[in-house]
Order: sequence, then structure tokens, then C-alpha cells
Amino acid sequence: MPTPTPTPVWSPTTKFQYRVDKASCTHRCGTTGIEGAVYDANSDPVPDLWVRASTDDWCCGWARTNVDGTYVMLLASDPRSGHWYVALYGTDQSTQLSGVVETDTVSGPCELASGGCQWSTVDFAENTDFVVVQERILPKVGDKCSPEHYLDIQVIDARGNLLDGINVQITGPGGETNVVSGENGPGRIMFTMFGSYQGKVEGDESGRQYTSERTRVLDSMNATLEDLIAGGYCKGMSTQECVEQRDLGPSHLCYGHYSYEVVFQRQW
Repeated sequence: MPTPTPTPVWSPTTKFQYRVDKASCTHRCGTTGIEGAVYDANSDPVPDLWVRASTDDWCCGWARTNVDGTYVMLLASDPRSGHWYVALYGTDQSTQLSGVVETDTVSGPCELASGGCQWSTVDFAENTDFVVVQERILPKVGDKCSPEHYLDIQVIDARGNLLDGINVQITGPGGETNVVSGENGPGRIMFTMFGSYQGKVEGDESGRQYTSERTRVLDSMNATLEDLIAGGYCKGMSTQECVEQRDLGPSHLCYGHYSYEVVFQRQW
């Protein structure tokens, strides 16, 4: 039976410029380490910051982020058990920019599908007023494709209450379009898609500006393989068959008729 993968935990990060965006583990026979990436408020990579790792009786390992925001820190040349403290620092290696992540690695098992954890992945993202808490393809209902192709956007506050009057900027084939929550029901925006789009919160009707995470690219024509599988568009197909059908383009799967749900949440 696979060994349960240790779950990284992190301390509150509200006083810091960056927060933990993702923390997970993967198996890897042969070495032990920590890797990940750092992103700013616009989801762009941040180079030349430093990630520090330590233990209760050892300090420290350092890794600098590359031009694409990624970093890799080799901690041991063998699979090694350990309890690690990980945090993000500035270019001077003395200004702490994030809270501390606690993550565990194990010496074994390390084989494929074993559930072992030899490498921790820790991503950091700059704190923003709004974060993306949901972005998913809407599932296929029945055997027919929906005639619609839209973004269903909701904006909520920290307690989950719907927010009207929030300006959302949507970028797509026609350039930038600004829409306002509440136009299609409380806290809601319905935006028709004709291709690939991204969205982020810009501000509100009073003129106040906000920082916001940006959604990943969402495409009404060429959905990702992960989305197709999650939405039930490839039922009864192998992964390869699903890819082949998607790549055939128009008139295959539900090309041009994929819709998505997006939820932006204010963090205060």
C-alpha cells in the first residue's frame, strides 16, 4: 500500500509581501531537495530572489530564482528524511519576504506511485487584494455539446459574500475588455468567449485600484487535456485518443463550445 505523502504546512503570511501559493511533494530516488517558483501580483516570474531552507540543527541552504522565476535546491545526494523550514528572502538574503513553510521528506519509498516524498515543491506568490480561488471548465451535460461558450465570473469577499461594482479586465483576441460584477446577477459577470482569454480584477466603480491574480489561459476552442478530462469530454477514450480528437479541431469533441467558471475572492 502506498506510503501517505507528507503534507507541507505553512505559517500565516499576512505581514509579508509574499505568500505560499503551492506546496506539495514528489518521489525521486537518488536525491533530496526543494524546488519551485516565485511569481508577482501579475503572475509574472520574479528573478533574483532567494529561497532559504534550514532544519532545527542546520542552517542553511540557499537557492536564487532564475529569470523564469524557478529555483532548485539540492539538499542531499541521497533520499533523506528531514523536517525542513523554507522561506523566501530578498536580493540581500536578509529581508524575509514570506512566512515559513514546514515540509517533510522521507528516505523511502521513492519509486513511481509509491507515495514517497523526496523533493518538496514550494511556490511563492506576491500578496494581492484578489486571488483566483476557482477556475474550472464547466462539465459536459449529456451527450451533446452546449451551444454556449462563456466565462461565468463571480466576485466575492473574504467571507464569501458576493460583491457588485468590481471591475474585471478580460484580455483576449479582441484586446482588453472591462466588465463589472453585478451586470448579470449579484456579483456575477457572463462574458461570451471566442477563443482564449485571461482575466484579473482591476478596481471598483469608485475608482479604487486593486492588485489581483490573473487567471490561467482559458480557451473556448482548444481546451487543455486536463480540462477535457475533468469536464467529462473524453469519457470512454484513452488519453491519447482524447488528444487526437482535440487536435482535429472544429467538429470534434466540443470545439468552440467550452465554458468556464471563475471566482475572484477579496482577501480582506
